[in-house]
Amino acid sequence: MKVDIVKNSFVGGEFGPSLFGRTDIAQYQYACEIVENFLVRPYGSLISTPGTRYISEVKSSGTARLIKFIFARNDSYIIEMGASYFRFYTDQAVVVSSGTTVLEVAHSYSTTEIWDVQYAQINDVIYLSHKSHRTKKLTRIASNNWTFTDFDFLGGPFLDDNTTAITITPSDTTGTITLTLSATNSTTYFQAGHIGSYWRVGASRTDGTTGLTIQPYVKITSFSTTVLATGTVMETLVAGATDDWAEGAWSAVRGYPARVTFHEKRLCFARTNSEPQKVWASKSYIYDDFAVGSEDDDALNLALASNESNELQWLLSGKTLITGSYGGEFVISTGDGGVLTPTNVNVSRTSSWGSEAIVPKKIGNYFYLVQRFGKKLREMFYQWDVDIYKCVDKTIMSPHILGDGIKDMTYQSNPDTVLWCVRTDGTIATMTREVDQEVQGWARQTTDGLYESIASIPNRTSAYDEVWVIVNRTIGGATKRYIEVFEDINPNERQDLCFYLHSGLTYNAYTDIPTATSISLTLATNGTVVITASTVAFTIADDVGERIRAIDTDGVTLGECLITSVSSTTIVHATVVKSFSTTAGVATTASTLAYASNYWGISVKTISGLDHLENKTVRVLADGGVDLPNEVVSAGAITLNYNYFVINVGLPYTQKIKTLPIEAGSQRGTAIGKIQRINEVAFKVNRSYKGFKVAGTEATIEQIQWRDPTTLMGTPELLYTGVIPNISFRGDYKYGAVVFIENPDPLPIELLNIICALDTQDKG
Repeated sequence: MKVDIVKNSFVGGEFGPSLFGRTDIAQYQYACEIVENFLVRPYGSLISTPGTRYISEVKSSGTARLIKFIFARNDSYIIEMGASYFRFYTDQAVVVSSGTTVLEVAHSYSTTEIWDVQYAQINDVIYLSHKSHRTKKLTRIASNNWTFTDFDFLGGPFLDDNTTAITITPSDTTGTITLTLSATNSTTYFQAGHIGSYWRVGASRTDGTTGLTIQPYVKITSFSTTVLATGTVMETLVAGATDDWAEGAWSAVRGYPARVTFHEKRLCFARTNSEPQKVWASKSYIYDDFAVGSEDDDALNLALASNESNELQWLLSGKTLITGSYGGEFVISTGDGGVLTPTNVNVSRTSSWGSEAIVPKKIGNYFYLVQRFGKKLREMFYQWDVDIYKCVDKTIMSPHILGDGIKDMTYQSNPDTVLWCVRTDGTIATMTREVDQEVQGWARQTTDGLYESIASIPNRTSAYDEVWVIVNRTIGGATKRYIEVFEDINPNERQDLCFYLHSGLTYNAYTDIPTATSISLTLATNGTVVITASTVAFTIADDVGERIRAIDTDGVTLGECLITSVSSTTIVHATVVKSFSTTAGVATTASTLAYASNYWGISVKTISGLDHLENKTVRVLADGGVDLPNEVVSAGAITLNYNYFVINVGLPYTQKIKTLPIEAGSQRGTAIGKIQRINEVAFKVNRSYKGFKVAGTEATIEQIQWRDPTTLMGTPELLYTGVIPNISFRGDYKYGAVVFIENPDPLPIELLNIICALDTQDKG
């Protein structure tokens, strides 16, 4: 049976092998077997994943992670957090303290601890929590002035009240005093780790003027013996021995809170070594005060009701305060939808899936959490009609996609809503999610190396979110870690500025000319011109044989000439190759044109500054076309096969799509178990490269279209929108015919649909 089939949507993304037989479900028709280095678009198409631009080497190429700092759309930073240091990046460049000195701020976390740090930001301050360290504050004072300090809190919190006969006797009620324990036991005795902690000594009392609850407490400043310590009175005590006391909840002895978030204008913490299921929240709007009481804005001290002692893994603010443990997820709410207060708070378990210690990402009203063991991603949302939170498996159609687990993730909300998940094996799994359109499509992102960390911030000038990564690469036999940033998902309107390389850099002759350097052209006879630059622009020894080109704001060539001689650093003589337009220049006389900086450039053939890719084979996109053959970086440089104006250089990566076997039926019913052959294919594309490869198998793949004979020599094939028809398809009869697409070149494809002429044989 012969039939023409169209696959017009790919929103199912990459299907798991365990579902290859499920031709009965709707998602099968929209899914693929392989989606690699493509992204699923919410409209149904697949688009090439953009390349990554090289920003900097991680300090000493050591282990590091990325965290984000977003104050406003045009005021955001990526922070490199390595062993004992922070570095800062903004506007795709490292922040310097002065000159070229990279700004660094020291911190107290070791290499093995940085991945256990959780953080929450408000305005210019990031609060960082770790179970073995006092909570810290990273504060932005100016772009090149950041501080890392202790978080100084007040009023508590405290462990449960003492229930033993042991008393504490203060030497005085104010000032600097000593505290004496009447006895000790296995858990109650002073030690060095108590320095800096608070101890409540005596019963709480009500202030006669304000009516507020006051807790008398002391801050331990030194340790003498197991029964004697010195401290400073923070709230006035009552004289005499008392058994009404409580040890501070946070100290080097009991541990420090490891989880942090903001919720309803409270700073919330959770999980210490001694109280792994405890949650604390500050007073409303007073983030450093944890004194409990009965007023609505007093601090909260909450214990989860669980039949397991699993430590809390994260805190997250939504409609309610949500926390997850290895054993399940809990909702901290009022029950009536109101604001949390000490008298109306309620803690309840909402599911029992269990979580990893990776803070979930919130996209709209949905939360995405990593289920324990890291191999499943669940979408958590509130279901109004039954008044519960649901937790739906978003990897059910792609159970293989997260590999052996997730170690880091971020989300990108523009131009598409994409969740980026860094797997433990160094691959990135991306999920495009558009709930209202029922779009859920997974894909995999690979590179010549291993992705290790990821974060996202808004681009300062363009309408997309930047996705930053740390990539572990092997360069010259050595391990290097680079900070790189993905380009915009949408291809650049100028083909020469399209960027589909990894760890790449760009040389742009138009923008790399010194600022405010303009040129004027004096038209002469015999097709020659004299070009005069306003400042130093030419190299006498090197520029003969290079070209000068003028362009408009869209990058369209307005004129071009070949340099024949260099008179000085500001004057050259040249032969006109393409007549110069008077429409975009400034005509000063009938025979003179002028072009401002950014609208003219000098071609180059040698590109340097590639030391970070030493000895690597790189691919080049030059003036919108591929420069072949590939080059190997030597001494940080490459020499091209021609001279160009806009040159992108980086590591190549291959974009791959493999469809699922086509189920189009047969005369006797199903096509499963029948041999099939695809005779011809066509592709509908949008602003796409036409030189990609296609076949029925990877082994027989071949380029679908060579150079169009109507394209002028010396100019690249333009990105194409429309149908690429009548493509002969290499593939024999087989069980389960598929289409395999591959693009190793640094140009994009946006695949809208695939049209196949399919022949299915009822007899094998």
